[in-house]
Amino acid sequence: MEVNSVVVVGGSAGGFQAVADLMSHMPPGLDTAFFVIVHLSRKSVGAVLVQYIQKHTSYLCSLAVNNGHIKKGHVYVAPPD
Repeated sequence: MEVNSVVVVGGSAGGFQAVADLMSHMPPGLDTAFFVIVHLSRKSVGAVLVQYIQKHTSYLCSLAVNNGHIKKGHVYVAPPD
């Protein structure tokens, strides 16, 4: 699955709702990968953010991993720290 575009969204710890609102308005089927970076300090919060965004979008959400393959239709959340 080739990615034709990438969208990167950044925010502070209070940006959970803004990110969820943005993703809820993304039409399904875009040839796009989304990257979300939110200022988080606790490791456990990363998984919570992934679950929170997943409730608001049909795109598959997961924590990003180093050297991971980028797929269209995915939302990659940067891990804390």
